[in-house]
Amino acid sequence: MAMAMALRMQSLFMLCGFFFANSFVIQEATIKDIQHAFSQNQLTSRQLVDFYLHQIQALNPKLHGVIEVNPDAGDEADKADSRMKSKTKVGELNGIPVVLKDYSINTKDRLNTTAGSYALLGRRPEVENPYVDSGDPYGSSSGSAISVAGNMVAVSLGTETNGSIICPADHNSVVGFKPTVGLTSRAGVIPISPRQDSVRPICWTVSDAVYVLDAIVGFDLRDSQATEEASKFIPNGGYKQFLNKDGFTGKRLGVVRNPFSYFYDESSAIPAFEAHLNTLRQRGAILVDNLEIVNIDIIMDPNKCGESTALLAELKLNINEYLRELTSSPVRSLADIIAFNLNSSDLEKTDEYEQEVFMASEMTNGIGEEERTTMEMLAILSRDGFEKLMKENELDATVTLGPGMAPVLAIGGYPGITVPAGVLDSVVVPAKRHPDRVSGRTPSDGFVSHGKKEECKSVGLLLGIKRLPGEPLLLRAKAYIYSCRGTVPLINGEEIFYVVMMTIGVSRSIITLRTTVRNHGDKMWAMAACCDCVYDDDGMPFGICCGGLRGMEPKLIEVAYGFEQATMIRRPPA
Repeated sequence: MAMAMALRMQSLFMLCGFFFANSFVIQEATIKDIQHAFSQNQLTSRQLVDFYLHQIQALNPKLHGVIEVNPDAGDEADKADSRMKSKTKVGELNGIPVVLKDYSINTKDRLNTTAGSYALLGRRPEVENPYVDSGDPYGSSSGSAISVAGNMVAVSLGTETNGSIICPADHNSVVGFKPTVGLTSRAGVIPISPRQDSVRPICWTVSDAVYVLDAIVGFDLRDSQATEEASKFIPNGGYKQFLNKDGFTGKRLGVVRNPFSYFYDESSAIPAFEAHLNTLRQRGAILVDNLEIVNIDIIMDPNKCGESTALLAELKLNINEYLRELTSSPVRSLADIIAFNLNSSDLEKTDEYEQEVFMASEMTNGIGEEERTTMEMLAILSRDGFEKLMKENELDATVTLGPGMAPVLAIGGYPGITVPAGVLDSVVVPAKRHPDRVSGRTPSDGFVSHGKKEECKSVGLLLGIKRLPGEPLLLRAKAYIYSCRGTVPLINGEEIFYVVMMTIGVSRSIITLRTTVRNHGDKMWAMAACCDCVYDDDGMPFGICCGGLRGMEPKLIEVAYGFEQATMIRRPPA
């Protein structure tokens, strides 16, 4: 992560005392609050930067949300203060520090953009959830979400190809806003897919996310095709006009439970979700319940829907183009990155994190007939699935529990916004023992289940956890099949079927999940899964996600803001 403003130190005690003495407290202050404090001479940009710098100094050694501070940030803060003093017309984000996702966003200053790699001068600490010790913050914009959730900054920007904003926002009790692909420019962003990539805000509140969205949408000559096409969706007067606490009154909201709600069975999220739906009804929303996306099983499997094929081909093409345009870089292609990783395995942790995706992408040969057919299939799946659901039911938005809707929104370039909805209670979920279970440390960006190929008669996707002898109560960590990485040979010649799964939470204590079976083509695969699980009385945060068709941001803002104002769920971490 990279903080856009921070430099001069002051005493934390004196700094906090100053803000309390002037009847203004920075922690959890919104953009509107901060701008009002600026206008009333209660606060300067330099003081704001200093406060967040102290927060980073105190919290970042534990959370690891920020890897670099702009060395010129103090000067930038002073310039912002000078503009305000001279009554120069300024934007609403003038003087407000911003955290940027180091993984992908370039800046016009002395900050590094590294994609978390030493090949581009990076550091890659393991990030932590600010709510639950060793809880999974999810990714890949985890640093952006952690920095906001932990009050190390008020505003952050991340990028998303599939779930990288929606998921970490959900897990860290903040608002993540994924706009229609093309509303925000991708110029300077380390690319994966022009069909799915975009820059998105993560903030404490819906209103803050909307303020940021207003500042970053619009046409950009450096990303002309996408931004020109999407610019037609930008309303006259911007998006702030839709911050109406009664905005969801009369809105038709489609409640999609299957399969997303099933991942939270027997947890406190289910009754909380029902209570939230009742709140929406009581406030005038029209709920169309128990809707299903007809092709959801295909969409949720990147191999079946073809997303993996498309992304692998696009990654190589786009990363090579990006690297060629850099003025200075030790690597100029994906092949160079792979070689660097192999030659610097200790730095890059290739034994732990591996680079199968890079290697699979390097084996592709551009966008050929197979890739074009795959992309057409993704468009058809979106049209016949989510788009059909929205239009046939005349919906203004869909409402789902948790971040599971992310793949649906991703492949269609659709907008979505996640809002804090509560925290999970600790519960015990029994699971049967199975002789094929395996265990091992898994990457923080997902969980890998694996098992030997064998003949099986039953098929199921239910995963549960069991309480180990002597261990405290466990947070429910149900998981679902999220994406298939294919097969890789082992030393003994057998094959293992790798599957990345999303979960509610994670710590470093290994919990064995019950064996599941999945039909893969004409073969049956048994997967004995392992998963880390959270031990905490407070539980992991969870959210609700509102989704819509391209250009439906105004309706999503009305629904999300109305829900937020009616429930006021978010609390800062202890």
